[in-house]
Amino acid sequence: MKSTIAVDLGGTKIAVGIISSEYQFLAKEYYPTLAEEGVTPVIERVISAIQQTVSWGGLTLAQLDGVTIAAAGAIDLARGIITLSPNLPGWRNIPLRNIVGERLDIETRLINDTNAAALGEHRLGVGRGVSNLIYLTLGTGIGGAIIIDGKLYTGASGSAGELGHMAIDING
Repeated sequence: MKSTIAVDLGGTKIAVGIISSEYQFLAKEYYPTLAEEGVTPVIERVISAIQQTVSWGGLTLAQLDGVTIAAAGAIDLARGIITLSPNLPGWRNIPLRNIVGERLDIETRLINDTNAAALGEHRLGVGRGVSNLIYLTLGTGIGGAIIIDGKLYTGASGSAGELGHMAIDING
């Protein structure tokens, strides 16, 4: 297995890391998101951040296994679309996986950031060896993820486990 690029796309920062096949950081950089500038400038910043980090790591994109982007909000996993992100104003139905993959000519995956964190803890962290896990994040937003029988449970719409941002009708 080759090294891979991991991108955490947040409302305030874009974190990019190159991870070896032994799960060690080969390079790690942070860039401002500047989300208020809109969708296109942020996408351009993500692409530039990936290219710069790969260059600073002394590699080329061809030497890497792919890119995985973790972003807050509702993600259509099958189509690689951010359907709505509470941390990125104006992000509705953005096909980020395809945009980045085509621009960089590299296999690209898109996942909800809390789901990615839950998988990381399950495979490499405090959840290692545990079959069932509930993972919660409390940060800019509130997120949740569920692992059942060692597999990420996303439900029919990909949002199973998302505990934050629920609208409740006060009049019931």
